[in-house]
Amino acid sequence: TLFLDEIADAPAEVQAMLMDMAQREIQYFTDTRTYAVDAGSTKAYTTLNVPFPSDLTNYYTVTTAARSGVTPSFQVTATALNDQTKDKAAGVTIKALTIDETGAKATVDTSNNSLSSVAW
Repeated sequence: TLFLDEIADAPAEVQAMLMDMAQREIQYFTDTRTYAVDAGSTKAYTTLNVPFPSDLTNYYTVTTAARSGVTPSFQVTATALNDQTKDKAAGVTIKALTIDETGAKATVDTSNNSLSSVAW
């Protein structure tokens, strides 16, 4: 069914969005000497002209913030909603996927543990 296909495609689609955002953050930094982060109601993906696919709105929220204690920096986080929280990898329930300005990717479980050993 279309719904099941959307669920299956959502993790790959959000991963592609995060990779696109990270690449655009580097260009944005080159141009402005700062990274785009969420500010008020303006999302960094809007500033970076990265489309948020409408079919992902039921499955993920995407936020961008500076990493704590690191300046300048960014971390893009895709947090799973609804059925996506049931995605399993290495025997854990995945809550979020992240990428930062160093290119480091992490998977976060429901206990907020970063699982860099679980690839996305």
